[in-house]
Amino acid sequence: MILETTGAAYEITENLLPGILDALSDDPLHELESPGNRGIEIFRKFNGPALVIPAAHSGVGPVPCRRWR
Repeated sequence: MILETTGAAYEITENLLPGILDALSDDPLHELESPGNRGIEIFRKFNGPALVIPAAHSGVGPVPCRRWR
């Protein structure tokens, strides 16, 4: 399965969490949305929790509001 994303969303995701979209595309969407799925495991493997940690504290540190302005 290939995840369908817009160009900008794909680029931002790959920039922040390289490889996560390919890993998520290994499972059908209905499985990723089911209880007990591998989504959280994949998210952690690709350092997804670091998205909410500022770069100054070893996180990925994007600031979503800045992208919208």
